[in-house]
Amino acid sequence: MPYIGKSPSAGVRQRYQYTATAGQTTFTGTDLGNLTLTYTDNNFVDVFQNGVLLKGGTTDYTATSGTSVVLTTGASVNDVIEIIVYDVFSVGNFFNRTDSDSRYALNEGGVVFNETSADVDFRVESNGNANMLVVNGGDDRVGIGTNSPAEALEVSTTADADYGIKVANDDTQAFVKVQSGGTALYGGNTSVNFISGSGFATAMNIDANGHITMPKQPAFLVKPASSQLNMTVGSANTVVFGTEIFDQNGDFASNAFTAPVTGKYQLNLDIFFTNIDSASTELGIKLETSNRDHNIFIEPDHAFASDGNHSYVMATLADMDANDTVTVKVTPVGGHTDVDVHTHTKFSGYLVC
Repeated sequence: MPYIGKSPSAGVRQRYQYTATAGQTTFTGTDLGNLTLTYTDNNFVDVFQNGVLLKGGTTDYTATSGTSVVLTTGASVNDVIEIIVYDVFSVGNFFNRTDSDSRYALNEGGVVFNETSADVDFRVESNGNANMLVVNGGDDRVGIGTNSPAEALEVSTTADADYGIKVANDDTQAFVKVQSGGTALYGGNTSVNFISGSGFATAMNIDANGHITMPKQPAFLVKPASSQLNMTVGSANTVVFGTEIFDQNGDFASNAFTAPVTGKYQLNLDIFFTNIDSASTELGIKLETSNRDHNIFIEPDHAFASDGNHSYVMATLADMDANDTVTVKVTPVGGHTDVDVHTHTKFSGYLVC
């Protein structure tokens, strides 16, 4: 039966052999097999001289230093000194049962780590990542692929082709459930909700039928609160829009739409004129953006036999930088200050991409 030693499966012993010189008493250092003599307890050391077991305790030899054996009587030349060291059992850092139960609780088949809430981390290594899963005990955060998560859950990947998070199941519909304060906001086969901003406002929602709504997506529709009379001839008159039918992201103010982000914006104008002066040589309609103007031109002196009413429609896809503005301007050329902008006029726009 094996004795307890430093091997995890069975006890072991170590044999050291030396060839003596004439009168040699001390045997230490490397032996014939290039092993360095060491022992922990002299009670577990046997010394043989030419195969004869010597008596310890200063009778035949002394072994107290842990690294040498000293004979009481000097050996003869070429005597074989054999020293056998038996390992003693020792335990390093360990938890007793109480400590282990407090850190690793087994409750009816469940496992709880760190139930005493110590400031320690839990880490799982994979074949290629030392921080495949990390529970940061001090910051109450979980990291996947990182040992220093900056949020409650952070997923970090190194390969460009890797998805940060993929949600899938074997049901007919995969789902993400978003929950706040114990109340399920969206989940299951109902919808998926994406929030943004400090107020946790819904940025995008996908319902069970696949309909996508983006409440913060820039979109507006405005009209004049009253007719704007007698446009000044030869000047670019800004059309006044006093009524907002809707302004989804609050980007329209003071007769101008301001782009909140850089992108492509669809702009639409349905403008209705009354009292167009048939003597005017030109009537310019302009969507004036910070990057460029979008224009149409009418020649009333060619189109109208007498003063009259008419509506015109403009639609353009405009490139706008963040904080660029767009306004509607009307420029009559020639004739009298008769042309008016009617309340039937409507101006709208939205962010396309």
